[in-house]
Amino acid sequence: MPLFESRKSKNKQLFKGVFADVLHRFLNQISDEHEKQVYVGLLQGGAVAAELVVNYCESVKKAWGKGNEEKALALIKLFTLCMLSTWYRWLDEREQHTEDERTLAREMAASGILHLFGDDSKNAVADFLNMDGQYNYECDTSSRMPMLKMNGLILAKACEACGQPAINWSKVTFPVREWQEIVDSGAVINPSLFVNLREVVALGECRVTGVQMMSKYLKEYTSINMQPEQGDIG
Repeated sequence: MPLFESRKSKNKQLFKGVFADVLHRFLNQISDEHEKQVYVGLLQGGAVAAELVVNYCESVKKAWGKGNEEKALALIKLFTLCMLSTWYRWLDEREQHTEDERTLAREMAASGILHLFGDDSKNAVADFLNMDGQYNYECDTSSRMPMLKMNGLILAKACEACGQPAINWSKVTFPVREWQEIVDSGAVINPSLFVNLREVVALGECRVTGVQMMSKYLKEYTSINMQPEQGDIG
């Protein structure tokens, strides 16, 4: 068996074990059946995207190294939260709520998911809200090359989930409208992450594959027929 395939197989087994552990928490700690299935759908999509990123994004693969359960858990958590943003974007297009109601719903959902991952820090919720705001900003404003900044930021967070510092987030103002804003703020720790457009696009493709898995799960196990946003191609 080629070395790459051997490592890919080992990664699959590692993610499978971590996913099973988190899934057990979701199934046993969420009492409402509909909410449980929605959250499991988010987790399914997040786990798929996380594993793909390790295999197809070189900077994440390098930070991953031989991998371990801690890194796998951090990546699944990151991409499950990405799925949460997509889920709420889909809901926002179908339900009328005030901005405060939307923010509160996201805050409560993120807090609940983070708790299931063993993360009860307030900073983690605030971080999610920043990234969610970035996601919605780009959904509303990007057309020609959608999600490039968002995917670049997720790429940085994926590297950080594997122990490789990328951005000093305390210097970043959301939403990020142009990359030059981050450069000018002195927030960039690892500039090489943001010069490879192909890798940023690859991460977007991994994320969208996760969205497709989430959509498939929700259609199969709930009455929800969720379609990924048009134009959200990474």
